[in-house]
Amino acid sequence: MSGPWRLTNRVQAARTARGWTQAELARRAGVSRAEVSAIETGRSASPSTGAALALGAALGLAVEELFVPAGAPAPAWAWPPRLEAGARFWRADVGGCDLLFPVEPTPLGTLAHDGVAPAPPRAGGPRTVVVAGCDPAVGVLAAAVARAAGVRVLALTRPSGRALELLAQGRVHLAGVHLGDNARAARRARRRAGAGPWPADVARWEARACRGARRAGADGPRGAARAAALGRPRGGSGARRLVERLSRPRARALTGGLGRAARDHAGVAEAIRCGWAQLGPCVRLAAEQAGLDFLPVERQAYDLCTTAALRDDPAVAAVLEALAAAPLRRLLGELPGYDAADAGRVEEVA
Repeated sequence: MSGPWRLTNRVQAARTARGWTQAELARRAGVSRAEVSAIETGRSASPSTGAALALGAALGLAVEELFVPAGAPAPAWAWPPRLEAGARFWRADVGGCDLLFPVEPTPLGTLAHDGVAPAPPRAGGPRTVVVAGCDPAVGVLAAAVARAAGVRVLALTRPSGRALELLAQGRVHLAGVHLGDNARAARRARRRAGAGPWPADVARWEARACRGARRAGADGPRGAARAAALGRPRGGSGARRLVERLSRPRARALTGGLGRAARDHAGVAEAIRCGWAQLGPCVRLAAEQAGLDFLPVERQAYDLCTTAALRDDPAVAAVLEALAAAPLRRLLGELPGYDAADAGRVEEVA
């Protein structure tokens, strides 16, 4: 077959991902090994409908996932997986780019994956919006968006600075930011991206310090600094900046700098709950869920930023519509430390 109808196939990739030989695949599909070999090597550029259906059934894939038009662009990794062979992934379209995201722990728990490398993604996956950030209440948002629009929220835990970098690189739809002056941070990201990030207010965080009830009463500057060092968040986050402000100048000299990093707000709270730290920066929600005391230090806005190019993306629009809806605003406002009065308000960044 020639011209635009010429096909290429992914049979070999799907077969090797399962650890099968050509003979094993032929046996399961009820075709000859010679036919499998001919299809994989391209000698049989246009297999029969029966053979294509049989191979798809044996591999658990739709025919259109195995046989695609020649020259069709393959999805690219948003970032390399630790090991590509056998790597589970999620799939999402970000600004017209078909991207694969290596499966990782998420604040939403274990999400069903869309495929296993090197096999192609399964066809007909859910419409997905990718959010990078650290808001522990993202599950409330994800449930509202799924219920209202049938859109899957893929929440990736990243500090604010890294989330804006991924947005600027076109790898996520939305970046969660709490860096004090979020508009200024968005302008910097806009210059790097050559586009126009704009923030949509989600909630005002009352943040950012908590202490464990059983480890309260750190004695003086030395105790406070040591606790902040043990329970600090990762670099590039608003919470990290708070720790650095609070630990200067005497406390930094006492601790010799900041120590190991917690992955997110829940990680900080868990370190305190388990007795590995006495004090650390996190939001009230994470502290209360871990059964800890909370010491308010400052309030910060948490904004979701996107680019002008993604503003009309249906998945992004679904998130903004959910934020502006009364049910979600009410739920956010009922969370400890959240003020949802401005939720869903869009602010253009000049």
